[in-house]
Amino acid sequence: MISGGSIDELVSNSMWAERYAFMILKGLASIALGLTVVGCFSVIAYTVDRRMTEFGVRVALGAQPFDLHRLVMVRSLTTTAIGLVIGTACALGLVRFMCSLLIETTPSTPWCTRASPWCSSARERSHAGFPPGGRHG
Repeated sequence: MISGGSIDELVSNSMWAERYAFMILKGLASIALGLTVVGCFSVIAYTVDRRMTEFGVRVALGAQPFDLHRLVMVRSLTTTAIGLVIGTACALGLVRFMCSLLIETTPSTPWCTRASPWCSSARERSHAGFPPGGRHG
């Protein structure tokens, strides 16, 4: 016997496993991003803490707080750029695998390989470097 209902309801009922798996994947990705931000902040804060005597000497020699903040941010963004280059290389290497998982995605889809890691990593790393940079004041 054929059950009643529209084709949309039938498709919706048949894809519950995929939706559930995607929800779990989104949750785990959010947790991973949060742990990455906390880890980056911790490493940068540790680096700034280790360089406090150097910052003291720089201030004694006439450096302004802005100069010290810029020094921390440049170092943070330099490591971010290196990480983005490595991350993009890994993303390009895994693009074929991702295309097999995502429907209607080709290797030339720009957001899949380039835009996503660049935007999220640069934003999070720059925010992670900002508070430790202000600790020297």
